Amino acid sequence: MSSIVVALHQLGFAEIFEWTDFLSAPNSDRPLQFQPHEVMKALVKYMPRE
Repeated sequence: MSSIVVALHQLGFAEIFEWTDFLSAPNSDRPLQFQPHEVMKALVKYMPRE
């Protein structure tokens, strides 16, 4: 997944530091479905108000 973050950074989408560290994939208590041992990252992007 780090290569995706780097690619999005190179395209000007987000700075690398804006991404979270790797998060554990959701489990049965959470709505997203992942395979065992998968991880994810999250990005919070603030856009200027117009």
